[in-house]
Amino acid sequence: MTSTCSNTGTNKAKTPLMIRHLILTSLFVSSAIADITMPEVFADHMILQRDNEVNVFGKASPNEKITVSFSGKDVSTITGANGKWIIKLPPMKASHRGQKLQIKGKNTIVINDILVGEVWHANGQSNMAWPLRAMKSLAAPYLEKADNPKIRFYNRQRQLTPKGIYADKQLQQSKSKSIYTGGWEVGSKKSALNFSAVGYIFAQEMYRELKVPVAILHTACGGTPTEAFISHEALQSNPRTKKLVDNWPYSKESQSGLGAAKCFKNVLEKGEKIIFGEFPYHHPWEPSILYETGIEPLIPYTIAGAIWYQGESNQMFPELHNILFPMMVNDWRKQWGIGDFPFYYVQLPSVSRPTWPEFREGQRQSLAELNNIGMAVTIDTGDQKRPSNVHPADKMKVGERLAYLAIQNVFKKNKILATGPLIKRAIASGSEIMITFDYSKGMQSSDGETLRYFEVAGSDGNYVPATALIRDDAITLSSTVQSPKSVRYAWHPFPIPRPNFCNALGHVASPFKVKVKALEK
Repeated sequence: MTSTCSNTGTNKAKTPLMIRHLILTSLFVSSAIADITMPEVFADHMILQRDNEVNVFGKASPNEKITVSFSGKDVSTITGANGKWIIKLPPMKASHRGQKLQIKGKNTIVINDILVGEVWHANGQSNMAWPLRAMKSLAAPYLEKADNPKIRFYNRQRQLTPKGIYADKQLQQSKSKSIYTGGWEVGSKKSALNFSAVGYIFAQEMYRELKVPVAILHTACGGTPTEAFISHEALQSNPRTKKLVDNWPYSKESQSGLGAAKCFKNVLEKGEKIIFGEFPYHHPWEPSILYETGIEPLIPYTIAGAIWYQGESNQMFPELHNILFPMMVNDWRKQWGIGDFPFYYVQLPSVSRPTWPEFREGQRQSLAELNNIGMAVTIDTGDQKRPSNVHPADKMKVGERLAYLAIQNVFKKNKILATGPLIKRAIASGSEIMITFDYSKGMQSSDGETLRYFEVAGSDGNYVPATALIRDDAITLSSTVQSPKSVRYAWHPFPIPRPNFCNALGHVASPFKVKVKALEK
């Protein structure tokens, strides 16, 4: 990435250089003669978060006075003994006018064309990284509006391939942890083609509704497991995840580990094993690597919240993911230090993989474990022509539903229809079951047909189809099971025809499996 920040230090013959710390605990823009260094995210065309204190941070000489000037306000601090500094700018209203940010110490750094608006972090694996151009003709409605400089991406893209045997160039990138490349880009019909489709649709919907600048900090990386996005400290805190880390890439629960090991065939002697923590090379799929190289360099850049689309690389081990996912959310929030910021994620869509119903159920249950969180249900999406396709081209519903969660929950403070119906409880009276839901206003069949995919089981655990009827604010189920013990809905990897149970806004209900309680007399 090339920085266009200006530097007015004493030796003007020198020009700013990009340096990358090998330990990658932070990425900085620096000058050969400048003491002040700034993380790469601080660059021309950036967007600062509105209505919150804004963290500006970097390094300089120990005990050096640093003054940050922006929008008519000057705030100063003295660096610590280690040279680190952080300044909190006071909350600001959204601004469409490009402004300068000046950081002054022994030298001066000026960053240009800065807006104030909404800043969201977008992360996950390939379906989040999937670019708008890959939607082909489906991208047309979004590209028509893409000449919008008020939508901007900090577009970090994976440059280190996760597959194939690494040659010299890849080995050098691997050894230096040079996983990502890219920086700030202003929205246009040309630049948007390479933006995350989900992230861009989310941003465009947010801009349409809120009329303020929107920034997406994008660090998604294809094929990656959840553990790659969690700090080493957090992974080591749990015996199950510690074992996963210590045995990488040979852990039986590492869905992608052995594939990663194949990349290092050129540097491993016959029979030699990779010892995690001692092996000098790194892979985008290894534990904590994307936290270190993609997330940690952003912290504590002030964000409004995060959106997440991942799970395909953990779907073989749903129980492990049920530990990893809340660990990741809590870890990010702890490390960012700005409270329980909104976190919205995608429940996996229809793909014909047998473990996906159980995995989706774990994703649904996370809603009860974490605060300020929401789930975009996508069981009604997927590639109908190729049910095994893990990369459905249509990301429209995904991006829009994530945006709807943010708009409803954060800004309108109205959670009534922020998502599709979510199971609340199931109560049996004889052989009949009454099910109630949250987000259920206007429950209906999307196609006018009988509601599909409700099933009931007795104590033998054998599920049979049930007839579902909407009655007032609940659904009643009847089946051949005389003493129902559990009920499930849409418990299929790729249900055809599509599930048709939705609310008034057409948001489909989440799949679920719950125990049935007896009616209290």
